Order: sequence, then structure tokens, then C-alpha cells
Amino acid sequence: MQQPPNQDYPQQQWQQPNTAWGSTPQWQQYEPLPPQYPQQMPPPQWQQQPYYPPPYQPPEKPHNAFKLGLGIGCGVMAAFAIGLVVLAFLISAGRQNSTAQQQFATQPVSQPTTVPTQTIFKVGETGSNTVWSMTLNSVKTSAGDQIFTLGAGMTYLVVDVTVSNLSSTSQDISSMLSFRLQDSTGQAYNEAFTDIGKAPNGTIQPGSKLRGQIVYAVPKTMHDFTLQFQGNGIDGSSGTWTFTI
Repeated sequence: MQQPPNQDYPQQQWQQPNTAWGSTPQWQQYEPLPPQYPQQMPPPQWQQQPYYPPPYQPPEKPHNAFKLGLGIGCGVMAAFAIGLVVLAFLISAGRQNSTAQQQFATQPVSQPTTVPTQTIFKVGETGSNTVWSMTLNSVKTSAGDQIFTLGAGMTYLVVDVTVSNLSSTSQDISSMLSFRLQDSTGQAYNEAFTDIGKAPNGTIQPGSKLRGQIVYAVPKTMHDFTLQFQGNGIDGSSGTWTFTI
């Protein structure tokens, strides 16, 4: 049986030397060749591509930016318009109040006791403007009664006034808001609640008048007082009367 050839090493070959005829042939031994392996190829190398950053993209503006700006602009314009209206109203009211105060001191009325040009009036005199006419009829003191009495050193001061409505509309008057009393030191007094007389409170129709008594609790040591009439308390009217008790 024939064996397969050796795959790792080649078989030994011999050659017959060139000898003379009839000589004995000699074997020549060759060194075996080293094994042959298939050439190993180096692993493929990846080539790294250079990095390029993505192009810059500006952020998108919100679609409602225009609407927001328009709304803010409209709000500012509306606030500005309202401010102008309020300012115009205040200026107009100030002019009317100033005119009313000036006319209160300078306009006379058709009563014998009126002093047309004076700004401070006395008992029995009348001051007026385009809305009001006020007369300080009389002043007196009172000790009160069994129900309403005061402590030692105090007395009631009773102020009798008449107020007329010279305007074409009805006017409200309040003894607490329309009148203010203070003494020569600047001390102010609040109205006292008693059963002496009746205070001038209520609505006065156009061309009508209202008379009443306002009572204050004052020290017996004070004698000089100032009574100020302020119309309905918010129209800017002002008239001053001085007296001594």
C-alpha cells in the first residue's frame, strides 16, 4: 500500500551522481526546507475622518413675539390716554375750586350785612360764592341741662348759622363736614352731641336755605375762636368767621 506524501516536509530526493559506469551510486542528503505558512496580512486600519461642526443655526423667534409687542404697546398707549384724562379732570377741578374760593370772598349778596371785599367775616355777616351763601347769625355759651352736662372748666359753645343754596342743583350739607371750629391756639374741636338746638344737616334745594345750631364743648378759659365753612366738604368752598365770647 502506498502512503500519502508528507505535507509538512518534502520527501528526500536523490540523484545519481555523475560517476563512472560501474561505480556504486552514493546518496546525497538535502536539508529540509522550512515550513511555508501563508503570509498574514495586517488588519485593515480605519482612517479617521476630520470632524466638521454643524453649521450655526440661529434660534427661531417665537411666532407670538409680534402679538406680544403689539399688546404691550396698546396697553402703554391706553394707560397714557387714561392718565391724560385724569390729569385734565384734576386740573379742571382745581380751577373750579380756586374760582369758588375766590368768589366766596369777593361776591356780595343782597343783604345789608354783607361786606363784599373782606375775606374774614364776623358775627352777623354773610359770605357767598357761586354755590353757597352762609351767615353766622349768633354765638353763645350754655351750661347744658340735666341730661347733657360738662365737667369743671368746660362749657358749651352754640353757633347759629344759616346756609343758602345759590346753585341750580340740590346741595348736601353736614354740620360735621361743612364746619370746622378752632381756638386762637390752633386747637380744633369736634361737634358735641346734645339736645341743644338742631344741627343743619340735609339737602338744600336750589334757591332754598337751612338754619341750625352747632354745639361744641370748649374750655371756659378760651374766648377767641374761628369758624370755617367748607361747603359740602369736597367742593373746595371756604369762608372764615372770627368771634370772641
